[in-house]
Amino acid sequence: QYPHIVGWEKIPAWDHPALFIPGGNSPYVSEQYRDDLLAQFPQARAHVIAGAGHWVHAEKPDAVLRAIRRYLND
Repeated sequence: QYPHIVGWEKIPAWDHPALFIPGGNSPYVSEQYRDDLLAQFPQARAHVIAGAGHWVHAEKPDAVLRAIRRYLND
């Protein structure tokens, strides 16, 4: 549903660190929206969890926890 929120009013970019953790099988954070996401979150990093869908935290909780820990420890 990302195309529906792209047209929302512009808000200032979140110019602070951010972490996206999409599942590799999820269509919600796809390459076609990469430029829009980076414009809104210029300091964002992404860690894709292979073999997980949209409910990545429920499907691969250990992998999500490792990604968060790695991000916070960097």
